Amino acid sequence: MKKLLIKLNAVDLLASALLLVFIITWLNHRTDVSFHKIQSIAMYTLLYVVFRLTYTKAEYYFRERIILITLAACAIWQSIYAIIQVTGIYESKNYLFTMTGSFHNPGPFGGFLAICASMFIPGIQGEKNRFLKILYSIATILCIILLPATLSRTSLLAFGTSMLIYISSYKYFRDIIKRYWILALLATSILGSCAYLYKKDSADGRAFINKISGLAIKENGIKGSGLGKFSVTYGETQANYFAPYIDDIIHGDSPEKIERERMIADCPEYAFNEYMEIGVECGIIGITLFVTLTITAIIFLYKAKSTGCYGLIALSIFAIFSYPFKMVVFCIFEALFIAMAGAKQNKSGNTLRPVYFTAGLAVIILATGYGKIRKIQKAEKMLEKSIVLYDLKHYEPFIEDCSSFKDDLLHNYKFLFALGQSLNKCGEYEKSDSVLNIGSSVSCDPMFWNIMGNNATALGDYERAKECYTKAFCMIPNRLYPLSLLAKMYHENGDTTAFLHLSNAINSFVPKVESALTKELREEINLIIHESYLQKPAPTPARY
Repeated sequence: MKKLLIKLNAVDLLASALLLVFIITWLNHRTDVSFHKIQSIAMYTLLYVVFRLTYTKAEYYFRERIILITLAACAIWQSIYAIIQVTGIYESKNYLFTMTGSFHNPGPFGGFLAICASMFIPGIQGEKNRFLKILYSIATILCIILLPATLSRTSLLAFGTSMLIYISSYKYFRDIIKRYWILALLATSILGSCAYLYKKDSADGRAFINKISGLAIKENGIKGSGLGKFSVTYGETQANYFAPYIDDIIHGDSPEKIERERMIADCPEYAFNEYMEIGVECGIIGITLFVTLTITAIIFLYKAKSTGCYGLIALSIFAIFSYPFKMVVFCIFEALFIAMAGAKQNKSGNTLRPVYFTAGLAVIILATGYGKIRKIQKAEKMLEKSIVLYDLKHYEPFIEDCSSFKDDLLHNYKFLFALGQSLNKCGEYEKSDSVLNIGSSVSCDPMFWNIMGNNATALGDYERAKECYTKAFCMIPNRLYPLSLLAKMYHENGDTTAFLHLSNAINSFVPKVESALTKELREEINLIIHESYLQKPAPTPARY
């Protein structure tokens, strides 16, 4: 049998270098959450190697065709499933939306349709088989019809960008674009403005996330913050950003820019920009390698006139404004497109050792973590049964159930919060603090700090409580809850001046969302003022 020989080209080299950066970052910041991420990276690296070898060995016509046929079948199935959801026969995966396909959100569903349609249109042009042309055409029509219905601006942008690059490969369309470029630019500007104004708050929020992520990259430099550490790094950076203006924010005297930004601040689990997230976690070298790998792969596929070029362009645009690499299907797409790009530049005469080296690193990572992964999977199954106790507010039985597997779920911030709050409710404040402290190193949710503040207050450590409540407010300075907890702590500590000063600010404070809860929080503070300082009765605050 003839030995398969693969040339180590730029794509292979960049992919190997990027894997090494991931491994070095993991070794420098070894935590439970980084362990999970490096395991996922290793798995998809092996998938890339499998695609790389398979794609190189197969004949060109077969390999391009089989990918398109598979995607067409998947796209048609997803489209039919979504249409049935609209009729009400099947429910969508998200009660807030009528149509999501098999995804949990219409955004990723739109991204999937955009990637598929971006490959089908060039595929129709290059396909000679009449039946397959019809198949691709049906899949394309369904994707294009359903794409606007997902209301995903990012998906439309991804599809539009990939198709613009595709038609620009033809001289006829290039001439049209050159002739009417002013109209094209004007139309693009109008459409972009409409898309921005359609969900202005969402667009502003994501722009602010990018700003804070950029500050985090600047602070961490080359080393990064560690795999899986985006959320907590983001929270710390955002808290540091708002900290100098906190007194002004509380009393409504902050600069207009800060006031606008604090109203859109949140605690995102993801960056909604895969490039920025890689930059935060793996540093400047990581983001540079990933961007270079993506651009190189697109160039190789474009020169080879591969349909994968337009799929990768759509995925790359989608990754700027969303979180595709948190879902298996898009990670498979990424591994496939990078492998296709590497195979397009394949030449005989070189050894397979570099590819085996990359695969070997991935296998070692997976093999060494196999035992721990099995324990985690077992713990997660046990948690599914135990979490019912927490939901029913049976805190002591929940704590007892968790004692056997809690050490295997230190990466799960939702579990850590549930356990920490349960310990707080049962009066085990020090144990609660230790659990919540771990959770605060995984997540940027300020509720960890609020409960730690409650623990400190219960233990009489008022200075620590003040630090925790202030930290929670700095992380998201548009929430009233940490301020109300801080005011109650001042009252319990007997600091009348601080309490009255803060209570006045609470009554005039403008939160991001006014609700029954914010009304109740203010009424509770006013009740304390009436009962303890004004010495006259006041109506009991309403309960909602």
